Amino acid sequence: MKIISFFLSLALLLTSCQGSENQAEKSRKKDAQESLDELSKSIEEMVEGKGNKTLHYAELQDLLPKKLNRYQRTDLEGNTSGILGVRISTAQAVYEKGDSEVEISIVDAGSFGVIMSMADWVEAEFDESNRDGFKRTTTFEGYKCFEQFSKKGNSEMAIIVGNRFLVAASGRVDDFDDMRDMVSDMKLKRLERMGVVEID
Repeated sequence: MKIISFFLSLALLLTSCQGSENQAEKSRKKDAQESLDELSKSIEEMVEGKGNKTLHYAELQDLLPKKLNRYQRTDLEGNTSGILGVRISTAQAVYEKGDSEVEISIVDAGSFGVIMSMADWVEAEFDESNRDGFKRTTTFEGYKCFEQFSKKGNSEMAIIVGNRFLVAASGRVDDFDDMRDMVSDMKLKRLERMGVVEID
């Protein structure tokens, strides 16, 4: 769905640039075309099975230890699957502490990461807050990050690591720093290095 939305957005942008164009419109059209060309090339390579190496899910599970920031792991899952040359590996774990429960996922999309990184929040900047919590984009240990804290419902974190891995956390926490500390304990720099080694 995100891929389709991206193509539709590009199509609308290119259409809006037809006819009378000032310099800014020409620049926007050029940027949109370059993005479309890059995306098309990535999809073509994936369909041909090129450059889409991914780590096995068991390697990702090594980054989900039995304990994270005093939270105990209660469930662990993973899978590696592929279709038309596109392979994706996912590792998931559930952690509990008292009444709090957090699910953490790591997704390795290999070359597919260029599309994954087009999540609308990656290029956006916003910072909102109210009496229930906050929603914002920020950086976390050097990586672009989306954070949403809710005192009454689920809180979330999502991080793009090395333009390849998606690390996501979701659950109910009394203090958002608990979730941040859990993700920090996963050692994201190690995850990025694992991806570099695999590509080499």
